[in-house]
Amino acid sequence: MKTEDLFYEPEGNSLDFKQKQYPFDKAPDNEKAELLKDIIAFANAWRRETAYILVGLKERKGKPAEIVGIDESIDDAKIQQFVNTKVNSPIEFLYYEKELDNKKVGIFEIPIQKKRPYYLKKNYTKLMAETVYIRRGSSTVIANPSEIADMGKNQKDNSEINFDFGFYSKENNDIIGEEINLEVNRINLPEEDDIPDYGQENTVFDLVQRDNRDYYRELANWIKVREEFKKVNCYIKNNSPETIYNIYSENNISIESLSMTKVKLGFPHKKEGSFDDLIIGSSVIDRVQPRYYFWINEDYEKNTYNIGFRSNDIFPGEMIIFDDFFICPNITTIFKFNFIFYGENIIKPIKKELIINFSINKKTLSVDDLIEYDGKFAT
Repeated sequence: MKTEDLFYEPEGNSLDFKQKQYPFDKAPDNEKAELLKDIIAFANAWRRETAYILVGLKERKGKPAEIVGIDESIDDAKIQQFVNTKVNSPIEFLYYEKELDNKKVGIFEIPIQKKRPYYLKKNYTKLMAETVYIRRGSSTVIANPSEIADMGKNQKDNSEINFDFGFYSKENNDIIGEEINLEVNRINLPEEDDIPDYGQENTVFDLVQRDNRDYYRELANWIKVREEFKKVNCYIKNNSPETIYNIYSENNISIESLSMTKVKLGFPHKKEGSFDDLIIGSSVIDRVQPRYYFWINEDYEKNTYNIGFRSNDIFPGEMIIFDDFFICPNITTIFKFNFIFYGENIIKPIKKELIINFSINKKTLSVDDLIEYDGKFAT
C-alpha cells in the first residue's frame, strides 16, 4: 500500500497519526513508554491488515492528513531492541523514514501477529506487567478477559477453515456456484422529445393529484433499467468444524467495466404529489443486518465501486445470503470478481473468484411499445 493512500483513512484499529516524533534517544523512561504502549496495543489489535503509525502527519476530519514532518530520526534496530526485550514474545514490526513533499515522515508497519496476546514481562514506569494493552478504535485500552481468551484460541493456521462463496438463487432457494450466466437487453429508447406527455395539461386549479406529464419518459427509463440491470445474490457457507471470526473481504471494481447498485428503481407514478417512495429496496448506504454488513459504495475520485462483506462470526454449517444487488455490463461480456478473505482465525488470506458471463441482446423500444407497456409491470 502506498503511504499516501493512508492519508484519506480515519484513525482506527490499524492506523494512527502522530504529529510529533516519539521521544526516544536520551528521553526519560516515562516518555519512551508511549511508544512501547502503542506498539503493543497495535500488535494485539483485532484487525484484518497491517497497522501503520504515521509520524509527522496531522489527522484532519473529512480531509487527507496534513504532512507536518519530523526533525528527529530514530534507529529501527534500537527500537526493536527496546520493545522486544520487554515483551513476553517478540513483536514483528518495522520502522523507517521517507520524504514526502520535501518533509521527512516516520512510518511504523505492524503486520498481523501470530502469537497474541503480547504484554510486558515487568512493569515499565506506568505500564503494568502482564497487562494486555489493545488498540480499540482510535484509543488504547486494557483488553478484557474474553478478548484475551479469544486471542489465544484464534492463533491457529487455516487447516480447518473451509467455506464456500458463490452465487445464490433466491427464487429457487438454491446454490448456483462460482459462475453464473446473465442475459442483458440493451434498450434503445425513442428520443425524449418524441415521447408524448401523459394526461391532461395541469392548471392552477389542479391542486392535488395533478397528472405527471413526464410519466411516459419516466416509464421509458424504468424499462431500460429493468432490462439492463440484472439482480444478483451471493452467499457464504462455513463448512469448517469451528466458527469463523470477524471475516472480512472487499473488492474495488472499475466503473468503466460495470455498473452496480443496491438500489431498485420504483415504478413511476401517473399522478404528482404521491407520497410513495420512488426508490424501493436497499439503500446504497451500508444496511445493518443482524450479524453482517454487505455494501456497494461508489468512489467518484478513484472511479471505482467498493463492494464488500463483513461478519462478526459465521458458525459451523451456517450459510449467509447477501442482500440483492443489481449489475449491468459496460464494456465487458465476461467479468471476474477476485475477493480476498481475512479473519481472526484466517492466518493466511483465502482467495475466491466469481465469474459472470453476460449475453447481450439489442432491442429498440418505440413510442407505441412504450404506451403498450403502460402499467404492465406496475406492482
